[in-house]
Amino acid sequence: MQAPYPSDLVVSVVDNTRGGSAVPLPLVSTGSGPSTGYFQIIKLVPNDWTIVIRYPNSFQGSKSISTSIADKVSSGAVSAPLTYNMSFSGSTVSVFRMTTNGDGRITSDPPGIDCPGTCTFDFRGFSSVKLMQSVTHNMTEFIGWTGNCTGMGDCLLQLLEPGPAIIPVNPTATANFRIHVNGGIPSSMSCPAAPLIAGKRWSGQPNCGSPPPLGATLQCDAQGYFCCGPSGGNNSPRCNGGNQTAATCGADSLGVFGTNQQLIQPGGCYEAGP
Repeated sequence: MQAPYPSDLVVSVVDNTRGGSAVPLPLVSTGSGPSTGYFQIIKLVPNDWTIVIRYPNSFQGSKSISTSIADKVSSGAVSAPLTYNMSFSGSTVSVFRMTTNGDGRITSDPPGIDCPGTCTFDFRGFSSVKLMQSVTHNMTEFIGWTGNCTGMGDCLLQLLEPGPAIIPVNPTATANFRIHVNGGIPSSMSCPAAPLIAGKRWSGQPNCGSPPPLGATLQCDAQGYFCCGPSGGNNSPRCNGGNQTAATCGADSLGVFGTNQQLIQPGGCYEAGP
């Protein structure tokens, strides 16, 4: 733009992402950096009027900004503004949690998603983001992703359309959790009878929820209950080549059944009572 001397440059900006009207803010050339309330001149080349400015921190996170620069002369007249529209490529990731007991957490790499809490986040400068799930209680199990991810492993979301153009996509994914469902005891197993214990009553069979190896089944022998599955634990002759993990009652860690159960081998799960 051309401007007579002396004159002032007037900069105003609209945050198109969050809405609002044009906000005029002064240009300054000194200070420790941008803050809410002003722009900072980073570079000024008088010969060709090249001006590089930095926006205040309040504009961080915007995907679209319209900037207008006008010239104000000493008489107070203001020229028609020159407007520059800037768009920033980025993808909005949204995650959802389906849970039967309020348990289940989803986090992301790079950081941004930490759900429940932050379940939607704008990622810029990344071509993909990985979602991970975890549980707090040993009776909760993850049963898979739906949406833009499927399966039981980590969820890898692509944030850009394939091809040379930078076209962001806004993927969604749902992490599904439920109260752990025990695989049951094989019919060929004969479990020891629950012994009578003073001050306790037998409550039920334990489950294979802690740790929750996928596909684990509850089994028993003269020593008591144990879990066998393809993952977790250690290879054991008791599991006939499978991995053995500990059985658990689990209800006391959730606190939703109104009981305080304790696993006693070989009998099973007991709670206080006659």
